[in-house]
Amino acid sequence: MCGRLLDKNRYNLLKNYIIDIHKIRPQAFITWMDIVWIGGLNPFLRRFQFFRASYVMKSNAASIFRSPGAAFDVVALASSAGGLDALSEVLSHLPADFPGAIVIVQHLDRRHRSLMADILDRRTPLVVQEATEGDHLHSGTVYIAPPDRHLLVNPDGTLSLSQSELVHFVRPSADLLFESLAASYQDRAIAIVLTGTGSDGVMGVQAISKMHGTVIAQDEATSKFFGMPSAAIQTGCVDFILSLEEIAPAILTLMKEENL
Repeated sequence: MCGRLLDKNRYNLLKNYIIDIHKIRPQAFITWMDIVWIGGLNPFLRRFQFFRASYVMKSNAASIFRSPGAAFDVVALASSAGGLDALSEVLSHLPADFPGAIVIVQHLDRRHRSLMADILDRRTPLVVQEATEGDHLHSGTVYIAPPDRHLLVNPDGTLSLSQSELVHFVRPSADLLFESLAASYQDRAIAIVLTGTGSDGVMGVQAISKMHGTVIAQDEATSKFFGMPSAAIQTGCVDFILSLEEIAPAILTLMKEENL
């Protein structure tokens, strides 16, 4: 069955996320429905009622990132071991006028500065940059989580970075990226799990599916490491299992609103 309840650790992560966002940007738009969907209607959600009055802010609809004429607004990719080659393959086949924004979590060595944004920027027509706190999403732009920071997508079309605890022993976490994307963009989000070890992304793909977004996983034959894609597939929440070469064409097809 696709879906998993919120455990105490995830409750604490979400609580800290709400507090962090409010401190950084007091006008951050975090709705009660966002929290309900992320939490999976778990009894722990009752504790979030404390935050409802303090942290739910009015949104400025004009500031929310949307992709006019496209079926989806944001595409999120997650990868670990073997991820650089996989990401290069996908991004190199997306055009400069790609209508949505792209966000990426790649597990990186937290002890060193990452050159991934520079490398990928040379391999794709898209603009590639390392994400910074408060970035506004733009079409045709790729935002990569920096080492040792969780990357989160907010409903107002901005990005947040967090150094809250590790999730599945990693930071940045695909789970937190996908969960924040599910809450913020609901059925206009695509989540893609590429090659990698471990099970990061399992909770996140369930959140995306629950909000009627679309989930893609790389197949075993083209994955250098099948741990992450396999774990996502086992949730029953993956809509498409594709070879690496099929993923970019699939993204472009899904983005075309008239084909849905």
